Amino acid sequence: LENCGGGEFDMVLANMIVSEDLSIAAAAISLVGVTCSEGHEANVINDAIESMCISKDEGVLCAICYAGAAAKSLRTPHVLGVLESSLDKGKRLRRAALKSISGIPALALKHWSKIINGIDNKDKKTAEFASVTAIQAGLNAETLTLDSARKDVLIRAFRQLDEAGISPPSGSVTVSKD
Repeated sequence: LENCGGGEFDMVLANMIVSEDLSIAAAAISLVGVTCSEGHEANVINDAIESMCISKDEGVLCAICYAGAAAKSLRTPHVLGVLESSLDKGKRLRRAALKSISGIPALALKHWSKIINGIDNKDKKTAEFASVTAIQAGLNAETLTLDSARKDVLIRAFRQLDEAGISPPSGSVTVSKD
């Protein structure tokens, strides 16, 4: 948006975000997450997203999770609240929250217990997202000073991804129980 003269589009996007058609709202929030990840900021867009944080629509809430993860400028207290509360919701929202929180290390560490509970989830996708999030959060800590319980969680997370045939997140290291 910055390169295209974002100010011209801000009000259009804000109006789409608060659309009564929730599929349009979710799509606009997703679009804003991608475009604002490059650094574009607009109060009118942030205000519109803030107003949608009270929505009960899963599509809208998932879009808020992903947008908040993608764009730091959108990580307002209400957006972070949606991310955090989505960890306790249904499968779709929990997956969105786990995937989104993996990119926000401080939030991942805050919700460590909920993340590690997801590693053994019966739903494979939820377990995979929880594993990636645990690995990201664990590797953002001082690996050498991790206690044995946290190392065990990371080993479980790596095994879960290995069993699913998924490569660990880029930049991750091999963890041994030594």
